[in-house]
Amino acid sequence: MGERDKSFEQIADLPHSYILADGIEHPIGKKLPLWIVGLLY
Repeated sequence: MGERDKSFEQIADLPHSYILADGIEHPIGKKLPLWIVGLLY
């Protein structure tokens, strides 16, 4: 979970899905920073 270079191949067949990645500060498309989940908890 959470590597910066996660690819969208992992979610290619899942509609309405996002990637949580560590090491990024701002959302990039459907790639969200991992810390954003902590704000929702």
